[in-house]
Order: sequence, then structure tokens, then C-alpha cells
Amino acid sequence: MHLLTQSTAATANDHKRMELCTLADEVFGDKPHLKWVELRDAIMAARGWAKSTGDNKIEAMVQAGVIKKSSFGFYEKGQP
Repeated sequence: MHLLTQSTAATANDHKRMELCTLADEVFGDKPHLKWVELRDAIMAARGWAKSTGDNKIEAMVQAGVIKKSSFGFYEKGQP
């Protein structure tokens, strides 16, 4: 009998996305949107990371669909 399991890559991606969702929830709080600089500074303050790491986390959250850029240039949380 064969059992179907998720691939290691899919599991890792799911874990990474959950981690990014947690970070977004922590950073946005009850704010509907943030400017890029506010978002980066909030990420740095929340985790104590450097600017470059904050920049990378923003890019990762956008690529994962955790946050999105609105037409006015603000960032807002994406659909869960």
C-alpha cells in the first residue's frame, strides 16, 4: 500500500508562508495599510533585523501573496 504525502518543498513553502503571515499580522496590527518605509521600519522593530533583511521580507511577503501593493502605493495584507 502506498501513502501519499506532501513533498518536502511544499511543506517548507507552507511553513514559510505561515511564518510570513504571522509577521504581517504582527506588523500591520489593526492598520489597514502602510507605506513601504513604515512597513520596513515595523519589521525591523518587531524582529530586530537590519534594513536589508526588512527589504527582503517585504519582497518575500509580496511574492507569497501575504501582502499586496495597492494602486496608491500603500501595502496592505492580502487574502489569507
